[in-house]
Amino acid sequence: MVSSLLLGAALISAPLQAAEKVVVNISKVDGMPWFNRMGEGVVEAGKAFGVNASQVGPSSTDAPQQVKIIEDLIARKVNAITIVPNDANVLEPVFKKARDAGIVVLTNESPGQPSANWDIEIIDNEKICR
Repeated sequence: MVSSLLLGAALISAPLQAAEKVVVNISKVDGMPWFNRMGEGVVEAGKAFGVNASQVGPSSTDAPQQVKIIEDLIARKVNAITIVPNDANVLEPVFKKARDAGIVVLTNESPGQPSANWDIEIIDNEKICR
């Protein structure tokens, strides 16, 4: 999944620049073993795809903390943000702000997110229910 997120971010943002691409993944919460492992995968995939990739996360599953992180990334003018949203509705306005700034937004676990370029899922929900 991490490779898919970063590959998608790299491909969709490729025409935007010649400089180093910066992709930041935002986890649901920092310090949780699942997301720690995800962060390792983000860095590894970034190296494989030639992208400056890193991961950050809020100290709790508080959506406004994710909003603050995204606002900081918009100010840094990163190329792409990948995220596991804590609250899709709370994050929608800042996703739109990021897209308006030319930043690619990829979500995981947030299908139908209006301001995301793409949503990538680990599991095909329809197939798993068969």
